[in-house]
Amino acid sequence: MFVIISSCGGNSSFKYYEGHIYDENKKPLPNIRVCRGYKLTTCTMTDANGYFKLNKKPTSVSKLIIFYKEQPIDTIRTVWAQAGERLMYSFVEGKKDTLFIDMSKYEK
Repeated sequence: MFVIISSCGGNSSFKYYEGHIYDENKKPLPNIRVCRGYKLTTCTMTDANGYFKLNKKPTSVSKLIIFYKEQPIDTIRTVWAQAGERLMYSFVEGKKDTLFIDMSKYEK
């Protein structure tokens, strides 16, 4: 799997996750399911432009689980610490992050 995520620092006061999901040729991937955390109770689908927006749970920050044809294909860490110093965020409100996925192994 080929994954590139663009990101920079921020804070955890955001209300939703958002971003785009594209294939390896930089084409939007519509109808990709994006779920908040592992319980899979809060999900959304990417639109024709590969865009998704998903409400954040007010009390926590979750990983995003990416599904294609009902199978999990990727997990996005939305928060992490770099060298124990500063918290970094990706795919949060206002960031416009993009995930690129090599779909060749899923479209057989």
